[in-house]
Amino acid sequence: PDLHVLSRRPHPRTGKLQNHIVIETVRETIERMHETASGTRGRVIIVDAVDILNVNAANSFLKLLEEPPPSTVLLLVCHRPGAVLATIRSRCAQMTLRPPDTATTARIITPWLDDRPAGEIDALARLAEGSPGRALKLAGTGFLEAYAALLEAASPQPLDAASPQPHARPDPTLRTRAVFDILAGMLDRGDIHLAGDLLRQTLHRLCLAAGGASTGAPLVD
Repeated sequence: PDLHVLSRRPHPRTGKLQNHIVIETVRETIERMHETASGTRGRVIIVDAVDILNVNAANSFLKLLEEPPPSTVLLLVCHRPGAVLATIRSRCAQMTLRPPDTATTARIITPWLDDRPAGEIDALARLAEGSPGRALKLAGTGFLEAYAALLEAASPQPLDAASPQPHARPDPTLRTRAVFDILAGMLDRGDIHLAGDLLRQTLHRLCLAAGGASTGAPLVD
């Protein structure tokens, strides 16, 4: 009862996650706060995220922000400050948080992946782009294997820096088909967001390679 999280919820009719936090969710949280015993040592409300409150929800939340219950801390996650009501922003102290770097991410996830090679943990940390939770999710999906396969299928020639001779250029039609086969395999497992990330990161790496820049995350043998 001491921790309350305001976040998006599934739509009551469709079951799909709503695009915004709606006023009903805010009202429920306010009611629970009033129901909590006044003698509690302290309470925390986390809004994830304040920039996706719809207009009615934002106005309702503003009242809570103006008169918070005693011994209550409100933590507002925000990705787009410009989308937040000025009256809400003016009542908050801003703290800028940055994602951990690759080395820190690797240290965070290592206790959960101590059976994995160090090279694989480093690759997961790079691909997770500063999100330890995302790295752990990627570890359980075969993402690295799919990433390597997609790079090989999408590249005009295999990315083999150890080979001094250029490889034969594969047929573009077969290459395109292989790319979609790999993505389709991930979609069949329900990994639509990971499939999108997979394609984005693959294209990013190929563009860097084409321009002669560092390609970032190494592949794991």
